[in-house]
Amino acid sequence: GFPIDELVRNVFIEEKTDSDTYDVGPYELKWARDNKKGLYFLAVSRRFFHLGYVTTLVEKVKKKFLSKFDADISNGKLELSFDKEFNAIREICERDEKEKKQTKAPRRFEETEKFKSSAAGIEARATGSDPHSHESASSNDDVSDEGSVSGDKSIEDEFKRLGLKKRGKKREVCRSSGKVKADGKAGSPKPKGKEARKWDDGKISARDMKALDFSSDAGTGEELTDEQKQALFDRSNSMMDRAIIEEDIADLSEEEETASAASQKKRGGLYSLFRNFAGNHVIDEQDLEPALLQMKERLIAKNVAQEISERIVESVGKNLVGTKVASFQSTAAAVKKAMEEALTRILTPKQSVDILHEIASVRDKEHRPYTIVMCGVNGVGKSTNLSKICFWLKESGLSVLVAACDTFRAGAVEQLETHCKRLNVPLFEQGYGKDAAGIAAAAIAHAKKNKIDVVMVDTAGRMQDNEPLMRALAKLVSLNKPDLCLFVGEALTGNKSVDQMNKFNEALRNFASDKEPRQIDGTVLSKFDTIDDKVGAAVTMVYTTGRPVIFVGTGQTYRDLHNMNVNTIVKLLMK
Repeated sequence: GFPIDELVRNVFIEEKTDSDTYDVGPYELKWARDNKKGLYFLAVSRRFFHLGYVTTLVEKVKKKFLSKFDADISNGKLELSFDKEFNAIREICERDEKEKKQTKAPRRFEETEKFKSSAAGIEARATGSDPHSHESASSNDDVSDEGSVSGDKSIEDEFKRLGLKKRGKKREVCRSSGKVKADGKAGSPKPKGKEARKWDDGKISARDMKALDFSSDAGTGEELTDEQKQALFDRSNSMMDRAIIEEDIADLSEEEETASAASQKKRGGLYSLFRNFAGNHVIDEQDLEPALLQMKERLIAKNVAQEISERIVESVGKNLVGTKVASFQSTAAAVKKAMEEALTRILTPKQSVDILHEIASVRDKEHRPYTIVMCGVNGVGKSTNLSKICFWLKESGLSVLVAACDTFRAGAVEQLETHCKRLNVPLFEQGYGKDAAGIAAAAIAHAKKNKIDVVMVDTAGRMQDNEPLMRALAKLVSLNKPDLCLFVGEALTGNKSVDQMNKFNEALRNFASDKEPRQIDGTVLSKFDTIDDKVGAAVTMVYTTGRPVIFVGTGQTYRDLHNMNVNTIVKLLMK
């Protein structure tokens, strides 16, 4: 029942499983699928409650159910009891969710990492004081001079290591005298005054020459001992040796990587070939990646919208992960087969489009004419395709009346009059500048009075952003309640027709006077013979709108109108 039927009809059948969440009415549906067993685990909740643990609940139920009933499912046993386990899992998820929502007391600054890396935190660790206690901080002022000296040295070492400067009034040792100053401030050498700037055009003194002479040890004022010279020599040699060793290691690693890649490539050819064709191979995401990428590029090349191509490919990939490849079947072949099945499901109408059967049912049971309204933008071939449908209906033994409701475009009535004379079909018209909704209502009444089977209503072409004309179309549809509302779009425009149809549906919703406004029921794709195998517009339109393509126009004559053959479209897409 609702809302699960909506999920199956609008998501699973239409291959829109790239997301694991679906909102319908007041409900939110989340699911998880196990491809190996072909099972769906579904949770339905009201969006009002905002249950944050539903995703976790579904995954845990899936894992527990499969681990407990794996053998039973394989043996075909369907009478399984899982209520106890489900209630336990739900309680755990609810408890975890409550714990996450519980507010925690804010931490003190002394407990944060920022305090530990600050000057006060470093000093507290060096002196061994407790940062959480004020007593330990006050007791530090009573330590002896020796303890203060050792503590200050450890603090200074820590400060130097982290490149920080010490702050605060602490007792320090005067480096010049080695005594602690009475005021608690460390004695520091007197800062040097500003030295005179040395200009390039000035004379260089002997002192400057001596300071700039780095060829001897004169600049340092101290001579190196033999041990220091030997240490420097050993250090330079060790650094040179280390550089040479690192260079050799880098060269060796590069050679190993090259050899490994060549070996992997050589091995990968036979291994992947055997792996892809061996039976009972479980498909993973790595196997699917190249095949899915190629499939996406193919769909885009066939004029399927890029976003729609990505969503279809992602959905097919999710359904294949974890499944087993049949014996001697490649992964690419499995992807192609799954894509063909997915496209077939998308393009196959979800409800009956047997127009002839519906016409007979309305005529025999309700004793009224069956009404079809044609709408679309300017120049897509509404009047021409209306004439083709009239010819098809006459060939089926039905009587037809054409209503000229395009009172806006000059020559529209005359064009229909020419078609009706050729088809020997009556035309109902009241000229230009009249209310289209009123003309359609009068035509339907005339057809009912004269027991005509079908009324074909031609409307004015209008751009989807023309509000006055869109209001007029919504009024016509709301007042006359047609049995079938067809949108005529060009196969040449491709994805632009999707935007046009969506705008028409939006206008019918916004400007309708009914509580439950009527939507477009199907599509007629004109000029289908001009696109060769670039038939992706049909997929994009059906996937986006959920409405089937009922007819395709394939030429200039009245006979050039056909029902869309789903298998033919799929073969052209996979070609």
